[in-house]
Amino acid sequence: MRSTGFEQSLHDGACHLWHWRPAAFEGRLRERALSFLSPEELARHSRYLVPQPGRTFLAARVFLRSVLSIYHPLPPRSWQFETNPWGRPRVTNLGPRNRFDFNLSHKPGQVTCLVGYGRDLGVDVEDAAANRPYLFDIADRFFSSSEAAGLRALPPPNQLERFYELWTLKESYIKARGIGLSL
Repeated sequence: MRSTGFEQSLHDGACHLWHWRPAAFEGRLRERALSFLSPEELARHSRYLVPQPGRTFLAARVFLRSVLSIYHPLPPRSWQFETNPWGRPRVTNLGPRNRFDFNLSHKPGQVTCLVGYGRDLGVDVEDAAANRPYLFDIADRFFSSSEAAGLRALPPPNQLERFYELWTLKESYIKARGIGLSL
């Protein structure tokens, strides 16, 4: 059997975490970045009416495609994806028995990608400096009652940090399961 390259860098059950804080794509760099996208991604990118989300989308797609090309000898432009009924993407052009997986999360100025082989993956990135005026409303809705109570019991300086710890763990788990908020 011909080696795909995965075995050399990822053994069964292993994963690698990649993180990037992209600068803005301008001029020729932007043109080059756009050349990485599929026709569907280009169409999606063109629908952004606000510049920042469009830049974040472009950075995330370029980063994902570039990282995946580290693990397999496909150029970034050649990767093909499909999504499951809940929107979780997966690579489609490596064959039906492919066990290579990834998960992507992005916010303005941050892109994180988790790449693995033979395991379900989920990753989330949040801006922990963002003000969350409805912190407890969100916790009451999405956290267990004991988690929400524990959050309230912390001194105020520690509440935001704990909120993000719980939130990113939940988001990552939901993404790893691949069935969205239906979970």
